[in-house]
Amino acid sequence: LRDYVGWHVAYDDPGSSLSVRLRHVQRAIVEWLDRTSGTVRVLSVCAGQGHDILGATVIWTRGAQDPDLGPDIRRWFDQAGFEELSCEEWIEGTGMRVGVNRLITPPQPLRPGEMIFTFYR
Repeated sequence: LRDYVGWHVAYDDPGSSLSVRLRHVQRAIVEWLDRTSGTVRVLSVCAGQGHDILGATVIWTRGAQDPDLGPDIRRWFDQAGFEELSCEEWIEGTGMRVGVNRLITPPQPLRPGEMIFTFYR
């Protein structure tokens, strides 16, 4: 079991891999907002303290765990109708990656009880 309260303390350290990843996610969000006009809806999913946001444009992160699921995640987004806008790999030597994908197919309704993602560790 992981102490997620303690885990979030790393966000306070500017040199931690979580802080590095967060800066890249925030930059991707700013770039997306700069390209977006009109009403913006934001959904925060698994963001802990709400530092990350997720919406029709998905900003995702993945560390360098073994096995490396990064290529699979990129393929899964493609197969689900998302175009890849960017994917930064091994950001600032952390082994983290930050991807940005946008849904380009009509959204499918979420059925009650349907799982939208699975955590892998």
